[in-house]
Amino acid sequence: MFIIRILVIGGGKFIKEDIAKSIINECDIIIAADGAGKYLYDLDVMPDMLVGDFDTLEKNILDFYKRKKVNICEFSPIKDKSDLELSIDLAMENNPKEIIIIGALGTRMDHSLSNIMLLFHILDKNINVKLIDNNNEIIPIKDEIIIDSGKYEYVSLLPIFDDLEGVELKGFEYESDNLYIKKSSTLGISNEIKKDKASIKIKSGKGLVILSND
Repeated sequence: MFIIRILVIGGGKFIKEDIAKSIINECDIIIAADGAGKYLYDLDVMPDMLVGDFDTLEKNILDFYKRKKVNICEFSPIKDKSDLELSIDLAMENNPKEIIIIGALGTRMDHSLSNIMLLFHILDKNINVKLIDNNNEIIPIKDEIIIDSGKYEYVSLLPIFDDLEGVELKGFEYESDNLYIKKSSTLGISNEIKKDKASIKIKSGKGLVILSND
């Protein structure tokens, strides 16, 4: 079976049911990290795989998934990777075209930032990836991305590891042929799409494209 899209669900703040179910319907495989099993249980959605040390998921729900013969990958609580990273590693073993991540942001900033940085781990394997919550899509970029208009009001481009060089912005309110965005600069914040599609290209550097609504 050729896997196009895998959904990985972390144990952070869960997104609205209608958004989640629209994403679920587009995915070939669903992988839930530990406490995300409760989120799917409440949505009456069966994961294909459940991953973690299960220090969060209630035992009765874990037992339910065992009875349903869900593929369960249990790890020791003494480990070097988070449950979400382990879930992502298992997702990448299926060589999908795209991985979508939800439930990865929340009140713990250390978890949220580390989960965002995991996007580059996936990008380096040449797999498309985006992290979605109720108001944002976060997409890592190292060369080019095409964005459809209509769903989000703002588009921001943030340098992460180094300055971004040779940035080309087309289809936006503020366009450029050869923009230089210094690391820790706010220059790329809050652009807006003005055509049916917009494109971002960079010659050098890695960054995050963040599509947002207030």
